[in-house]
Amino acid sequence: MILAAVNRFHLANIINHEVMACLSTALIIGQAQRTGLINLDIPVMDYLGKISYGIYVIHPLIIFSLGWILNGWLSKDNALHYVLVYLLCTAGTLLTAHLSYQYWEKPFLRLKRRYMRVRSAASREEVHLRD
Repeated sequence: MILAAVNRFHLANIINHEVMACLSTALIIGQAQRTGLINLDIPVMDYLGKISYGIYVIHPLIIFSLGWILNGWLSKDNALHYVLVYLLCTAGTLLTAHLSYQYWEKPFLRLKRRYMRVRSAASREEVHLRD
């Protein structure tokens, strides 16, 4: 996966996608069955799950912004520049998604809980008796 991230893994384009799909599927199945080699059931991964929508929405904006800011400053053949760009994109995305979750999403989630309609056990029995 790391080799694919730096675009140094070339068999054929269709095989690249198949290998990544198989590795991702194995990771998901391993987590579902609790038999995976990597334990993702840790607080950091839980928090990343909470801010995952923000990560999904914000990452293209961060990539575009960094590309615009760093245009002409970085060499395309320097591996250190690849690492720098990946770190800046990741850090910028995570920071922005965190701030978005704390100050934008959480207030809406609180409102959702406040106006959520919960049926009591008595009302469920009443509906069941009418059927």
